[in-house]
Amino acid sequence: MGAAIVAAGVFAVMMMSRFRPEAEVVEKPKFLQTVEVMTVNPEDLTVQLPTQGLVEPARRTTLASEVAGRVVEVAARFDVGEVFAKGEMLVRLEAADYQAALTQAEAALVEARAALETERARAEQALRDWKKLGDKGEPSDLALRKPQLESAEARVKAAEGTVEKSRRDLERTTLSVPFDGMLRRVMTEVGSFLAPGSPVAELDSIGTHEVRLPVSIDDWVFLPEDFGKAGTEVKLTATAGSETRQWTGRVVRSEGQVDRGSRTVQLVAEVEAEKDGMKLLQPGLFVSAEVRGRALKGVFRVPRAAFLDADTLLLVSESGELHFQKVKIVRGDGTDLLVGAGLKAGDQVCLTMLTAPLEGMEVRVEKPQSQDAAVPVAP
Repeated sequence: MGAAIVAAGVFAVMMMSRFRPEAEVVEKPKFLQTVEVMTVNPEDLTVQLPTQGLVEPARRTTLASEVAGRVVEVAARFDVGEVFAKGEMLVRLEAADYQAALTQAEAALVEARAALETERARAEQALRDWKKLGDKGEPSDLALRKPQLESAEARVKAAEGTVEKSRRDLERTTLSVPFDGMLRRVMTEVGSFLAPGSPVAELDSIGTHEVRLPVSIDDWVFLPEDFGKAGTEVKLTATAGSETRQWTGRVVRSEGQVDRGSRTVQLVAEVEAEKDGMKLLQPGLFVSAEVRGRALKGVFRVPRAAFLDADTLLLVSESGELHFQKVKIVRGDGTDLLVGAGLKAGDQVCLTMLTAPLEGMEVRVEKPQSQDAAVPVAP
């Protein structure tokens, strides 16, 4: 009886095991980290090199007296800030002594020329006398009075030089403006006595200003090769209150040396002075500037924050896998870096900073961006 019960139980278990329903297999979902990517495409752009400087006159000089004398007259507008044209009189010195010296020099010249004519006549007479004597051979220089003639000619040249000097000294009693300019400082007045070399006024040229613009060595390589000859464009900007003004100038040269302290090269730009209205562009004005640099072709603009290190990016493939990519950086600004090699059109750059990224790691892409959404490096 007991054996029958055991056999029935075994049979029941076997039947249940044979006809039991199969359990549904459910795969555990993978956890994929969500990342943001940016699709990059090559573009051509012109680099703008930021710098700054002070506006200065193209020429600045200190006018000084070349002769001594008492100041008897100054120009009616002889004051700081006044503008003078080339050749206008600034200061006039007492000229009586110089006029007397010129008169004396002219008289001495007349006497020297008369003495020369007399000596020439004597030399001609000496030659005729020699021929009348019928002496054979060549007459000596002394017999023909050549030394006396040369001495008379030298005295004439010396007298002519004295007249020229006296005339120049007389002309120098009037001090004129050497170029169109504005008085920056005046240092004399009527009644004062000037010695040779005494400063009279400081003068700044007008019409064209210069701006010295320091450019770092890193930016130097992005200047056009013919930047000085071609007159590379530079945009100058200054702000006064709520108003911002902009001017366009040209880089005309560099100062040809590297500053040891700042490791910069000084460029010199020229800009035309303002002609009308309230003139803000004046010597001493601080301006920010952008120098037009070389054109770059086929570069990729990538946010600086996307880089894992100095030259490595994370790319996301179409299948959602991560890939480490080495790139060549051409240039950067405050927010972006320009990549010249290592990327191709359509690459998706990972913008999300992952804790421990691995080669081939699968991720989920969310909110892809276009490269156009990035902050531009150069207009």
